[in-house]
Amino acid sequence: MFKETAHAYSYEEFLNCICDDRIALIAEEGNDVLGYCFANVFENPAFKDRTLHISDLFVDQHVRRKGVAKALLDEAAKRTKRLGAKRMQLMVWSFNEEARHLYESYGMEIQSYNYEKKI
Repeated sequence: MFKETAHAYSYEEFLNCICDDRIALIAEEGNDVLGYCFANVFENPAFKDRTLHISDLFVDQHVRRKGVAKALLDEAAKRTKRLGAKRMQLMVWSFNEEARHLYESYGMEIQSYNYEKKI
């Protein structure tokens, strides 16, 4: 399902991530991109409030565990809190233990389970 590519997004896909009501954050040091976070705020009927949905969070493997992901999540939360967001949510694959550990250490809790069966 996942494969190595030169770029995570095509130019057109990237433009779709940064238009409209979406949030695009890029962590950089000098000329190096360390990571990015794409998110949007939506009206959440289940909780009757506005929710920040993180659609993509990535940190280069060479700088993981150095606070880059936390800084991106903090900045996304700060910006969307001003837009009235009351909660943050995202989806993570069950096999992605490193990401699950990050989100749990950030104070996030499991909200739901998705099940699948090959047929």
